Amino acid sequence: MPCPESQILTRFVYEDGTPGEMQEVRRHLQGCVQCRGEVESLKILDEAVQRVVQTETRRGVPSQECPDATVLAGYLDGVLSAEERERLEEHLVRCPSCLHQFIDADRSRTLSDNYRLTPSHLLKQAVNLAGSPKPSLWIGLGYRIQEGARKWMEPLVSHPRWALAGVGTCAVLVIALLMALPQYLEEQKTPDHPRATRTQGPQGFAFGTGETVVAESNIALTPELRSGLLAYEREKTNASRAQLVALLRKAAPQMPFETVTEIEIQHGLQTRVESRKETPAEIKVRVMKDGILVVSEVS
Repeated sequence: MPCPESQILTRFVYEDGTPGEMQEVRRHLQGCVQCRGEVESLKILDEAVQRVVQTETRRGVPSQECPDATVLAGYLDGVLSAEERERLEEHLVRCPSCLHQFIDADRSRTLSDNYRLTPSHLLKQAVNLAGSPKPSLWIGLGYRIQEGARKWMEPLVSHPRWALAGVGTCAVLVIALLMALPQYLEEQKTPDHPRATRTQGPQGFAFGTGETVVAESNIALTPELRSGLLAYEREKTNASRAQLVALLRKAAPQMPFETVTEIEIQHGLQTRVESRKETPAEIKVRVMKDGILVVSEVS
């Protein structure tokens, strides 16, 4: 059978389809790596969203260990030192609350300048966005967490942590915090434009740069690292890159990951990582002279 539509896969993940539909999807998944990867991504996304709902009620008052907004904004602006970047990346791996705030802030950088208005307008716009769920590709997720989103929006409005970053940054980051969940669900149906790579190849694939190798190492592919690779392939943002680099640094602390500015994942490895049956035990990571980190299979 041809690949099912995304709405059908979503119903499959939540076991909302008819018995016949569920059986057909199971048969199809046995022979389709692409659809298995999409189902896995849906499950990972659902788990991440549930963590957002569970942790957002505690985000109004940060703990003493959590960095303030100026540090997170500084990372996005590229003004932190290598030591500060490494310390923040290590914190993001262990702190889901800060990681989600970081993802929200990164998303806000793509918003139009038309949204950079006064806080009162932002709050009004956020309330309108949260008014009712919109039908979309991710409707299954939207309905499940809509009420949860309402409950944690109020403490966010009462404790605008991002105001510490200054007036200009506050406007951008408050938008992200208030719009993150509805926008996240809606934007998933339109992937970001692919980044330009130094070598030509099929869209979404990475083949390395041919530049001088500064350092390389073989790393065990743990479940945590596999999830990080899948998350980065699903959406290439500063936040997902920072999380993946932090996981790699944890596995290979001797590697100069602080010089990395871009990540390329070999297509062959990407396919095997998406398949649970063919997942390799190890991966090879190479840091290039030009700052590109190439992740590939161990030859």
